[in-house]
Amino acid sequence: MSWRQPAWDKICEFTTKPTYDLHDEYMVSKAITDEHPKIHNSGDDVKRDMQTRHCIALGKLTETEARLKAARQFMSKRRVNLDEQWGELTRQEEELRENFIAFSSFIKENDEKCARAKSKINEMLALTSTRATENIQLQKEVEVLQETKTRMDATIKKYYLYEKFLQKVMEAYPDVFKSLNEVIYRYDALMNARGQLETLNEYRLRELEIAKAQFGLRTYKNSDVQ
Repeated sequence: MSWRQPAWDKICEFTTKPTYDLHDEYMVSKAITDEHPKIHNSGDDVKRDMQTRHCIALGKLTETEARLKAARQFMSKRRVNLDEQWGELTRQEEELRENFIAFSSFIKENDEKCARAKSKINEMLALTSTRATENIQLQKEVEVLQETKTRMDATIKKYYLYEKFLQKVMEAYPDVFKSLNEVIYRYDALMNARGQLETLNEYRLRELEIAKAQFGLRTYKNSDVQ
């Protein structure tokens, strides 16, 4: 009985497992069995003894073990494939996460660049407006300066004749005048003297008028007395 016990234990172990644990193995075994041609046992009607039944059971056990082995190999390969697929999905998920993070960073950086660009544009517009105002003011100042220059040119042209006259005076009296400034100083002195003389002359005229008036008054009084 000892040489039969291991096989019997396997049968008992196989038959006592819960059906939900054997579902995958059953489906795989069924798929493999369906692929093999079915061989009908011609000895089903023969009256079997205990040893024959044991041999048949042992053969079925061997066949079942082979099927289970094939099923396990199939499941192992399938699990390897699933693990590879899972690893690939994990890698793709990680890559997608990194791409999403990079894209989010790119979007954030792009928004910051847009904000900086808008701020720079606003600053440039404000600066352009300020410079335009300054340019208008400068243009007005340039126009004023041009008008002033035109008047100064006209004045210089007007007084150029006096300059030529003073130069001729200086050339005529080289011993008296060494420069135009001396001529001008002498002219200013003469004008001051003229002004003083005119003032003195007016004063003398007023005194003369007063004296005439007093003389006339005295003459009138003397005529009344006589």
